[in-house]
Amino acid sequence: MGELTSTLGGRIVDSGLAAALITGIVVMAMVTTRQPSRRRALARAGVLGALLAIPIVCLRPFSPLDVAGPIRMALQPTLAWIGTSVGLRPHSSLFGGWRLSPSVWGLVPVVLLVGYLLGVSVGLARFVLGCWGAGWIGRNSVSPGDEAIALYHTIDLAPGRPRPKLRVSSKTTRPVLLGSFRATILIPVGFDLPGSSEALRLSLLHELAHFEASDPWFGLASELATIFWFPLPTLWWMRKQMRLDQEFLADRHASARFGEPGRYAHSLVEIAAAPKSETSLSASRPRRWNGAGSALFQRVLMLVRCPFPVEGRPPRWWRWSLVGSTTLLLLIVTRLTVQATTAPLPDVPEPQSFSMRTLVFEESPTAPTPTIVPIRLPSSFELTFQVYANAAELAQISVFGHPLARAPLAENPLLQDPSRWHKVRLRRVERVLTFALDSDNPRPLPGDSLEEWLSLRSVPGRRTTFRSIHLTW
Repeated sequence: MGELTSTLGGRIVDSGLAAALITGIVVMAMVTTRQPSRRRALARAGVLGALLAIPIVCLRPFSPLDVAGPIRMALQPTLAWIGTSVGLRPHSSLFGGWRLSPSVWGLVPVVLLVGYLLGVSVGLARFVLGCWGAGWIGRNSVSPGDEAIALYHTIDLAPGRPRPKLRVSSKTTRPVLLGSFRATILIPVGFDLPGSSEALRLSLLHELAHFEASDPWFGLASELATIFWFPLPTLWWMRKQMRLDQEFLADRHASARFGEPGRYAHSLVEIAAAPKSETSLSASRPRRWNGAGSALFQRVLMLVRCPFPVEGRPPRWWRWSLVGSTTLLLLIVTRLTVQATTAPLPDVPEPQSFSMRTLVFEESPTAPTPTIVPIRLPSSFELTFQVYANAAELAQISVFGHPLARAPLAENPLLQDPSRWHKVRLRRVERVLTFALDSDNPRPLPGDSLEEWLSLRSVPGRRTTFRSIHLTW
């Protein structure tokens, strides 16, 4: 379960990193572009890239590139200092490094993964409920009158495109285009009454412009992208701007077929502002004029006072450049990962220890052979103990075959001090054995000393006592 959580969480994080980079770059490109058609194309590329990041990262056709490794190395001292407050604790000085406590290590990724999946589940539930509601409204709609049908069929459509169905619904307050696979234009009841032909024609031209530009398909893609990447503010901004640009372009396309842009803008404002009970021109609710910040104000301003020529669609060279650059960007960012790409290090166990209060070797008439203590030694360990002896006896006591003092110094009469407790520390790390007596600095001992068992040799003919034996590995 832990491995599955780690793998799934890692894929989600890498996909989110790719989606964040794509949407961030697209947003910067959109900000520097004033043409609505190019902004819409950029937003569509960003939405598709954010969605495609998920399968590409999961399949990983190319070897991943760790981008967090250098950052982790640079921040390691700071993270180690901060780590003590969030459940991190250092290993012993023998092994070094930091290790996340099992409780925190098991809890944090699970909480993050559950939170993300919960957010996606809520978004998917809302999406399914919205689809069901739209389908219910469409199923409970009725056919329009003969006048509305005749007007609808006088509007030309792009060759090869199936004409959306036209239905009347009392559940909608404004014309709307529903469905991606089976497109349907729903109009309010007021638009199907005699005398509303101008408003009906304007609305049909506008909705058919959305249909011909495939806006419903990209609206569906943006909805799914925001469900899976709901934490990304760049994606929400990009989706909002794409919708506004879609309205700009649909207005421009519809106004060119409706008549003068000023006339189209005037009719658009009348439809938006007319009270429901005052005219049959619109069945929509009264809308407040929110000033320069409203979407309606911006749409009208783009129609009547646009300071630059508006492109109906981007140039061909620009579209092909966008396809190539988006593909290249997607292949680059989906290689990035925040997980270490090197082979995983072996799991270092928690430091273990063995202690013995006292170990006594009785008197022996001759020099004894080393005594094997039944403690299997790992490749790295630290052994500390105290032994009761004088300087001459230290040269006869050995651990792993190494005497605790050098014989020439032990034979010096000036060093024949009385017996006392001496503290001994032996340490072995990566085939190197070091030795320290009392307060002396550690010094390496010759040879590998890779003995498997702890061996001790006592003083011949005398009682030898060891105490406070502590072995850590």
